[in-house]
Amino acid sequence: KTTQFLLRFSLLIRSVMADEPQLLLETAPADFRFPTTNQTRHCFTRYIEFHRCLAAKGEESNACERFAKYYRALCPGEWMIKRSGTLSRLGEAYFWRHAPALHRRA
Repeated sequence: KTTQFLLRFSLLIRSVMADEPQLLLETAPADFRFPTTNQTRHCFTRYIEFHRCLAAKGEESNACERFAKYYRALCPGEWMIKRSGTLSRLGEAYFWRHAPALHRRA
C-alpha cells in the first residue's frame, strides 16, 4: 500500500509541476568592488547609479531600469518606501553612518 501511495503521489506532483510556469529568479550581477558578504555598500552604490542615470538620461528613459532592478534586489525591503521605491530615512541614516565615503566620486 505504501509503495502504491508513493507512486500515485509522485505522479500527482509531476503533473502539478508540469502545469506550473517556471519562475525565473534573478538578482544583481556580482560586482568586483564588493567582494565581502555585507552588501550594504553595493546596495547604495546601485541606488546612486540609478539616480545618476535618471539625472543624465531623464525620468522618461527606460535605460535606467536595470539599475533600479539591481538596487531593489540588493537593498533590504525595510529600507525602501514601497510606493516610490526611494530610500526611507532608516536606510539613508544607516548608509550615511556606516558607509560615509561612498557618496564621493572616484
